[in-house]
Amino acid sequence: MPATPSSAPDKSSLLINVYDGTRQPLADGTDVLYRIIDGNQKQLFVQDENFSSLSLKVPFYDNFGDNYNVIVFSDGYKQAGFTPVKLAPSIPTSLDLMLIPKDGHPNFAMAPWDFIKTKLPFLASGVSDADGKSRYEDLMEQRPLALAALLNITTAMSQIQLPQGTPLDYLKSISGTRAWRRTDFSPIATRNCWSRSALRRHTESSPQKSGPDSSTQAPRQAGSRFNLGKPMCSSLFMRTIQR
Repeated sequence: MPATPSSAPDKSSLLINVYDGTRQPLADGTDVLYRIIDGNQKQLFVQDENFSSLSLKVPFYDNFGDNYNVIVFSDGYKQAGFTPVKLAPSIPTSLDLMLIPKDGHPNFAMAPWDFIKTKLPFLASGVSDADGKSRYEDLMEQRPLALAALLNITTAMSQIQLPQGTPLDYLKSISGTRAWRRTDFSPIATRNCWSRSALRRHTESSPQKSGPDSSTQAPRQAGSRFNLGKPMCSSLFMRTIQR
């Protein structure tokens, strides 16, 4: 008698971890409302729990229904969520979500000048240590949200792997003495910010344009925070704009 093929797994594993604004797990005993919605827009789970991690099994559809929506909420915090959370039985999935306090404010206790100037040396370039510390602490006091945005952006940049290094390796200084007091500011990067290998891949896969600069024009995508300009430009400007 021929063997009967085993049935395909019909459940996927999902682990949800909830953190507070200090990147620590939400305190034990804090009520958290968990909501799980599948790709068919069917709510499969909605329940209050008093712990910061939830492990559960959800249906596996083997189609777009496996693109889940996960939402968490707790009193005193802003709602957080993520979509799509793509699930499959073969790969247990872990999702980390951060709940930000509604009345929260930036806390820079772990980002003093002596620490930041080593992690982000371009902030200290071109000025004395005393002047660098003064303008950093002025920004911390007068425009804390702008500083929080800068630290968030540079943290993300440090995790972007370019053909050589990360974007932070190319940032060298702040342009202009008024930069810290303006609505926006422009860190300057060294040349070779657009690698030749990346340029080659782009030009080989893009339609050719006529004109003297058609072979050296780097891509510029709508909405991009980075204006790369020409590939072998002497500077790269990153602009953070207060909306």
